[in-house]
Order: sequence, then C-alpha cells, then structure tokens
Amino acid sequence: MKHLLPTRHLLTLLLTCFMALGAQAEPIKFYVSQKRGNDARNGTSWNAAFKTLDAALKAVHNNANLDAVIYMAEGKYNVDNNPVGTAGYYTLTRAGESLRIYGGFPTPGSQTLPQDTCSNNPKRYVTELVATKKITQSVFRTNNHNQTLALQGVSFNSTNFVGNLANGSLVTLDNDGFDNVTFSLEDCRIPYYRSTASGCYLRIWKYQESKDSPAPCGGDAS
Repeated sequence: MKHLLPTRHLLTLLLTCFMALGAQAEPIKFYVSQKRGNDARNGTSWNAAFKTLDAALKAVHNNANLDAVIYMAEGKYNVDNNPVGTAGYYTLTRAGESLRIYGGFPTPGSQTLPQDTCSNNPKRYVTELVATKKITQSVFRTNNHNQTLALQGVSFNSTNFVGNLANGSLVTLDNDGFDNVTFSLEDCRIPYYRSTASGCYLRIWKYQESKDSPAPCGGDAS
C-alpha cells in the first residue's frame, strides 16, 4: 500500500527546497564609502558602509559565502597594506570563490536607498585605488580553481604601482595548476602604470599556449 504525502506537505517541502536554493545563490554584499563610512559598522548597506576597502575585504575573507560583491562610493582608497595576510594586496584563495567590485557610486546621503546598486557613474563619481608607498606585488590575484574576479568602475591611480617580476602586474591570474579562472575589467582606468620588470598590468601565470591562441601580454606559457 502506497503512502502519499498530503498536498499541503508536499507544497511546503518544495517551497522549502526552493528557498534553500535561493539562499545559496544569493551573494554576500558589502558597501564602502571613504567619505561617510566607518569600519566599526558591518558594511551591509550604504547606511552602514565601511570606510575602507580593507574592512570590506576582511569581511569577504571571513565569510563562508564564496560569492561576494563590493560596492564602492567615490573617493580614494589605499591599497598599501594586505588586509588578510595573502600575497599582494588581496588574493582569492578558496576554490570557487567569486569577487566582484563595482565602483563609481555617489557618496551616500539622506536620500540614498540602503541597498542602491543602480546609481553608479564612474566618470562622475571617481573611485580610485591609490598607494602611499611603493607597491611591488599585485593588487589583486587569483590563486585557486574556478575563481571569478570582476572589476568595474575603479581607477588604479598611483605612481607607486611599480611591480616586480614575480607578482608585479596590477592583476595576476595564477593558472599554475589551477583551472577555469574568469576575469573581467570594465569601465576601469589605469592612467599610470610602469612595472620595473613584468611590464603589463595583467599577468596570466602559466598560460597554456596553443598555436591558435598565443599568450597575451604578460602571459607565461608553461
């Protein structure tokens, strides 16, 4: 004899499953405002924005959610000191990790919606990554399988980005044994960059070269 679940129980079960899937797919979001933020806050809205990119990246690094988005308001953000103890300024270390950084948002005010993500204008609200001392390693680096790094609406604007041979480019995609790295750079400015060795702002480490797909600028074919 078959025992069937009542319809209301089945619907409840299905709804619970869909809610769980939705929760898993939702990225963790943090907000940063150099002019109005405070690193003592939790950074989860413009009203509670962090002041520094350091604080936002620490929150990303310490969160179990592998999918993170950071929204940055206009201002200058120092990338002098590594906030979490990885190579360069910030390195994605966990397999499957995704980090998307969107700049170009206005300084939050009384009329700003807490989770507004539609008002960015990078040309009007300039979001700059700067350094007050010589930076010889990459600002961002991928370092595991199936990672995503996306940068939009930010400006790398410092003569202190000087680089070196091993980790010298502004961005290094480490493919030395790691597969399926996704990278995008959109509406960003690099008004000055002069590496003392690596030569390019993007380096693809251990790029798998083929005759139909030569190594890009900064690529190292294994």
